[in-house]
Amino acid sequence: MRHYCVVCGVNISRAAAAPGTVPEESLSWYQELRVAVRRHDDLDAATISGLGFINSSNELTVAEDYQSRFDDANVNLHTYFPFYDLEQRTWSFTLHAICWEILLQRVPEGAANIAKLSNVFFQIVFCTIWSRHRYMRPGHDFGGAAQFQKPVGDPIRRMTDEGFAQMLSRPSQFCDVPEILSSLSQFQKPRSRHRRFVPMTVRIPSAGFDLFSSLPAEVLHMILSILSSVDIRHLRLASRRVASVTDPASLPQSFWRSRFCADAEMGFALPTNESGHQNWRDAYFLLKDTLSDSSCVPRVKNRLRIWSLVGINATLLAGHMIGDGLHGDQCTGTILIPAEAETLTSDVLPGRMVRTSAFVDEHNLLPSGSRKLHDRVVVLPLGTCAIIRVNISTILFNSEKFVSGLQLGVVNTSTQAITNLSLGFISPDHQLIEIAPTVRITGFELATCPRGVTGIRAIVDRGPQPQWVGDTGNGEAQFAFGILNFTREGSDILLVASFDAFKMIALGVTEGSSEVGFDKPFVSQPVWTPTYPRKTVALAPEPWNPRPDTSSPILNIDFGGPTGERLTRLTRIVSHMVDKSSPFVGLSFYLDDQSFFHFGQRGSMEVSSFIDGPGGELISSIIVERSAEDDRVLSQRIVTNLGNELIFSSNELEHSQVAEHIPVLNDGLGPNPFIKMEEKIIETLKPHPGHQITGLTATTEADAGFFLNLGLQCEKLQQAPDSSSAGEKKGVTNSASLSASLASSLGSYIIAEAGNGLRAYTSAALQSVKCIRISNGSTRRPRLDNEVSGLWFEYHGSCPSIVGQWLCEGASMSLDTEEIITGITIWLSDGRYSRAERVYNGRVIRVSITTTLRTVSYPEELPPTKYTVLRFHGSHLEKLSHMVWVFNNAWDFPRVIPIPTLSGAKVTLWHPNDFLATRPFASPDKVLWKGISVTDNLISITGYHGHNNGNLVTGLKFTYSSGTSREMGDVTGHQTHNVLTFEPDEEIQTVEFIADSRRLLDVVFHSEKGSSGKSRRRALVDAPDSEAFERHEVDTFQRTFQSHYWGSDTPDEGVLSGEVVGIWGFLMADEALVTGFVLLEES
Repeated sequence: MRHYCVVCGVNISRAAAAPGTVPEESLSWYQELRVAVRRHDDLDAATISGLGFINSSNELTVAEDYQSRFDDANVNLHTYFPFYDLEQRTWSFTLHAICWEILLQRVPEGAANIAKLSNVFFQIVFCTIWSRHRYMRPGHDFGGAAQFQKPVGDPIRRMTDEGFAQMLSRPSQFCDVPEILSSLSQFQKPRSRHRRFVPMTVRIPSAGFDLFSSLPAEVLHMILSILSSVDIRHLRLASRRVASVTDPASLPQSFWRSRFCADAEMGFALPTNESGHQNWRDAYFLLKDTLSDSSCVPRVKNRLRIWSLVGINATLLAGHMIGDGLHGDQCTGTILIPAEAETLTSDVLPGRMVRTSAFVDEHNLLPSGSRKLHDRVVVLPLGTCAIIRVNISTILFNSEKFVSGLQLGVVNTSTQAITNLSLGFISPDHQLIEIAPTVRITGFELATCPRGVTGIRAIVDRGPQPQWVGDTGNGEAQFAFGILNFTREGSDILLVASFDAFKMIALGVTEGSSEVGFDKPFVSQPVWTPTYPRKTVALAPEPWNPRPDTSSPILNIDFGGPTGERLTRLTRIVSHMVDKSSPFVGLSFYLDDQSFFHFGQRGSMEVSSFIDGPGGELISSIIVERSAEDDRVLSQRIVTNLGNELIFSSNELEHSQVAEHIPVLNDGLGPNPFIKMEEKIIETLKPHPGHQITGLTATTEADAGFFLNLGLQCEKLQQAPDSSSAGEKKGVTNSASLSASLASSLGSYIIAEAGNGLRAYTSAALQSVKCIRISNGSTRRPRLDNEVSGLWFEYHGSCPSIVGQWLCEGASMSLDTEEIITGITIWLSDGRYSRAERVYNGRVIRVSITTTLRTVSYPEELPPTKYTVLRFHGSHLEKLSHMVWVFNNAWDFPRVIPIPTLSGAKVTLWHPNDFLATRPFASPDKVLWKGISVTDNLISITGYHGHNNGNLVTGLKFTYSSGTSREMGDVTGHQTHNVLTFEPDEEIQTVEFIADSRRLLDVVFHSEKGSSGKSRRRALVDAPDSEAFERHEVDTFQRTFQSHYWGSDTPDEGVLSGEVVGIWGFLMADEALVTGFVLLEES
């Protein structure tokens, strides 16, 4: 495994030293390490090792003594197992030795107590989230280094090759100011060495008294020295006096020295020697110039990066160096019991607790949530006392604000004696809430996220409620809210809290007992996001948590609004999906004015379905399929009062009875035997009698946010929405949707490569179209703004359809009543090459729609990137029936399905080796002997060579007498030697394809003039005849074929099943144009 520094994120490279030896050559800075160690599960006994390295066997070898190096004489070396060593009961985390030095410089309080600093630092790493590959994920990307944290490959080489070599520059400290000046001056772009300060005139309002006007300049300079540069800029604008004495040229060197303090903007550049008279001002401005240059000195840039990363938790480290630890009485532990146990009679009734997720993975690392380390309790003697103030402490941990502790002031109602009761970590950053004598605290409301309690406010029995303290978010799905009410007035209360090393992760109350030493049973209280349900709704069923060992916020999906006012305006529902392990994470509801309400998280896939709220269509029930293994919601079938089904499925073909045709794996006649069918739990949710569904509830997984179950919010409406205009109900079935059925034979399984394990199926009819709207992507949505994400079809007299994903409208076209879609061309980016299938997966980057009247393309210009073109055209034999668009998070799979124009006829694509039967994903181009009608004769055929191989034929272009043309393959290369022309009465009699391992080398046409009967043979290239080539010959008159293969003396022969009406071609990614024949089979 690879080791990455928990401070800077850069790889700790191995040294060239065998086990039991030390490196003979000096090491790079990113090879020298220290190990943060904790032994025997003692929470307060972490230490930092001496300097060490990783040997050739990937062992962490370090000096035991903090002051020692691995290459010191008589040093005592020790080898550690990364992370948790079960046998030794030892934890270890690795960091660069120089990163520890930077940490000591950033937190100067730690130098005096290395033992305390080591323990606090270890706890930060211990309580931070780690990925499944065991890389620390503290909520930032280590200044860009996280992208190189991969389980395979050489991260050091990748950094160099991809332009991030500055992360490998030694981030050493400067010796003194002269070194700063000499080191940076040589990199400075030509400019004046001496900065000329131009006096700045600032117009400041004269009204009011300037508090600084009477202070001497020396006092002002002293005040300014303790302010940040941002505060000084603001102060200069607010005070004439300050502005007049803070001209940069006149400020003393002591002021500029203050800019290099540990918590100031140039703290990272404070040199080791700061004594004597030094030119701090020039050093300051030279550093400013250097940092403003994109080609900044690598040493400076990397040191600033690491300094900034250390600074994220510097205040937390410094605070715990001087803090007085955890407050509250110890209790054995909190015991969580099922919610139904609350109704049982017992000597001690269970308490109530609002909590967050706390669990570890198989490596004892924290994959999400928080790590429970401590339980503390405090007794609130509310039988004899009243709470008069609440002091709430907060901290910043990995840039997030959390509640760390509470301090409650209680007054004895008889003696008026005031006592302060503390629970948790009391930090310098706190906020006091005074409680008026006329009100009584009846509980607490908590704001939580998966990693802990982020905010608290007291609940009072009357008057305005006190303000929140902490972070409550801005409606984000990760913030959930819960309430702890005191139900017994005048009863003593135990306030119990759980903590990790720094913050509160749960808070509970038990009433009627003042014992603190025994295990406390608690019932988890529901936490809701983004708000609580309205009191007027009934929940069916009551939300429940299928994972009682974790905290699961409940999503309040109030799409109907108060009294169901939005039901008659609802037009579209969008489901948001992420991946196979986290299918459904959110729902959006769009109204008739295109405004919308979003609930939950946004996903990497968005699937739309329409509902006609203005026409009286309402949701009548929901069929939910959940995984019996891990409770994930796999599909949602929303049934309406019109009998329509809105199907949202994580992979409909995998979970339905429709078999997907996957060659080799199965024959298409039954379920794919290589796909493990999940055991499912199917539930039908219906409202209470006389109630209307106005919302949903979704119990969600705390961290990933995916749905674990669904419920209904029902309401008795005074005026029920009018559904008298509803049409005839359609039959509801549990079979696959039309979209999934149409896609089942098209080979969309190919986009599973490098995808998220999901597929969404969408389709739209191509007849009676009134308007086509085109969507592109946008920022933070599943597709980029230079990609086409989907199409919206509106029809004459029927419900609209969306194929792909509707994200942001980019263009539209309206069609006349008689206007017919005759062609659709789609450009796909060459995203990921499939070596097995020799094709690219990609995303739609351009679409062109042709009708009987015009052609509209979006975007108008061809993209500059490499792409694959999919062409779908109607003809005198076929018309375009449906468009199918399958997609996942990574790729698009659009196809157009044609149907024959002649009754009883069928158009088939023939190949001597059944090429398409084993590659259903292939979308061949079809070119026919006749154009748009039976009188539209072929007048010319042009061939094109490949860009990478000039010997190959990679494209053909057929031109017809009507002026239209049809293309096959790539027609952007050089033309072939011959362009073949045809007379109006000339008919193609025989076609020969000459190929080498499926790569087309030439096409030969034998034709005959009807008037004279004269025959002629013409080739596009005149390729040399050789037995090494494959030759496939079809006689269009006799409907027979011959295939000649290298090494075979006798050709394969046979009779075709229909009339040869054209040829088809499919261009592989390696410029191999596979060709076959288009047959018309008639009954």
